[in-house]
Amino acid sequence: MKLICLILILASVAISQDAPFACNLKVFQPEERKQHAKLTHEVMAAIANHRELPSGYAFQIDSNRVSLLELAEWVQQEKRCCPFFDFQIALEGAGEGGLTLTLTGKDGVKQFITAEFHKP
Repeated sequence: MKLICLILILASVAISQDAPFACNLKVFQPEERKQHAKLTHEVMAAIANHRELPSGYAFQIDSNRVSLLELAEWVQQEKRCCPFFDFQIALEGAGEGGLTLTLTGKDGVKQFITAEFHKP
């Protein structure tokens, strides 16, 4: 019985690793989904520049448009629906308020970011 459970666990891990990247917006209640969409639009509009990384991108965020707290809230929400992302927020410059959002992950995440973040 233990062997069967172990095989099932290993099979589910293998399947999930090969699964395509897809965000699950069903994790949000209707009001949460609206708030997430609004915050996503604000974060995307606040991207001042970006730098390509081997497994993703680093985005410079205009802190006059999105605060550190708003960016952290977006990361918290995004992690719920897109758990395949790795997030990092960095503060840059003493008193200047520069923010950098680094978005990375396993193979394929970079292409997913490119497709999702560059929609017209």
